[in-house]
Amino acid sequence: MAVDDHGECKHCKFDFNGDRIWDKGLEIHGTEEGADRYAESYGARKGFGRFGKQVYVKPYYGDNFKKGETFFKCPECGGRQ
Repeated sequence: MAVDDHGECKHCKFDFNGDRIWDKGLEIHGTEEGADRYAESYGARKGFGRFGKQVYVKPYYGDNFKKGETFFKCPECGGRQ
């Protein structure tokens, strides 16, 4: 599901909004039809949907690889969101 506003870091105020998905598809494919297909694969469309800059963390602990709680992390300051 595409998101148009990823917000900002609650610690350092780093902007989590990345490039627009459709615009990136146009850059890669060179045609609006190609950009439409590219954006659709992310659940986005022209004018709606951005890549996010948060880092998704899925920790595993110990020798038996016990799963920890997943969370997002700021790429700028490393703060847990």
